[in-house]
Amino acid sequence: MQVFKLCLKIIKKNLPLMIMYVVIFLAVSMMIASANTQRDDKISVFTKTKTNMALISEEDTPLTRGLKEELSKVATFVELEGSEDSVKDALFFRKIYYVLRIPEGFTADFMSGMDPKLQTTVVPGTIPAVYLDMAVNNYLNTSRLYVASLQDADVEDMAADVARDLSVTAEASISIPEGSATEGNFSVFFFNYLAYSLLSVLILGISSVMIVLKDKDIQKRNLSSPLRRDSMTAQMFAAMAIFTVATWIIMVAACFLMNLKNNLNINFLLFMLNSFVFALTSTGVSFLIANLISGRNAISAVNNIVTMGSCFLGGVFVPQAFLGPTVLQFARLLPTYWYVRANTIIGTLSKFELRYTSEIYISMAVVAAFGIAAFVASILLGRRKGLAA
Repeated sequence: MQVFKLCLKIIKKNLPLMIMYVVIFLAVSMMIASANTQRDDKISVFTKTKTNMALISEEDTPLTRGLKEELSKVATFVELEGSEDSVKDALFFRKIYYVLRIPEGFTADFMSGMDPKLQTTVVPGTIPAVYLDMAVNNYLNTSRLYVASLQDADVEDMAADVARDLSVTAEASISIPEGSATEGNFSVFFFNYLAYSLLSVLILGISSVMIVLKDKDIQKRNLSSPLRRDSMTAQMFAAMAIFTVATWIIMVAACFLMNLKNNLNINFLLFMLNSFVFALTSTGVSFLIANLISGRNAISAVNNIVTMGSCFLGGVFVPQAFLGPTVLQFARLLPTYWYVRANTIIGTLSKFELRYTSEIYISMAVVAAFGIAAFVASILLGRRKGLAA
């Protein structure tokens, strides 16, 4: 157990630094996951509201009354004094967002086929003003169709027809695939960002230990011991596995406690299983990286390139749905892609028969295959360097 104890001793010596890494990356994951969850909660619910506006009409006709009736569906009319100062003050203090002035003779010009202009004053750059502009244009454009297609159209009949046309609504429904849920949750975001946190901590931790083990004096002492090379490798892997499992438990426990009420379900168990497979794969990748680098100064640079690159391409920072087909084709060569893909499916799962979970297990198997390949490559590389020494 000589190598095993040595690895644990190195980990213990670097424990304060390891704890700092875990805490920092854990805090980053929690903050980003919480921010994304709150953002999705805000944009996932649509509530129709009315905007305050002022309507100043210099004539009272069926057309102007119909326009006012249509605008009343999306606006609340505020009475203002007729002076320019009162209008400007109301706009400045956001008592209203939109002022519409209908000049004298507007209806006569409109019915004769002319294109009379309405005077509008808005709070620039605001969505309510754009929304009200759309409502005004929708009413007038519909009315123009009647004026253009009917000769000597009666303004009162036309206003009634336009009101009837615009009252027609359509129902829209979103089809949810069978076995899927409609809501995402905190765990989806947290476990996705866990790919960044977990991989970073393991690369930094394992590489720090391996740099010490690759010291020439320590290598000579280990090689002169009666232990076989296979036994030394197994002890080293066992020590790193303990470090990996301990890090994984701390991070998963934090997610569980942060969202306890919503984590008492099968989805969270699948999240745990998926993240555990990814943690073991990250250990293999960390071993491979540790065997490739030769100095402590290179650890941080390599860690940033590997973690940031794989997370950007794999869909951690940018959702996979927003990535282009070329990027996704390349991302399939990374375990992070398959890990995030499984998390995305788990987050929307409501039925757990094999036909619904098969894609999850396939993704986990692909991630595990990456890990096995990394372990094998690191062993072969380590033996080659050992023979060369």
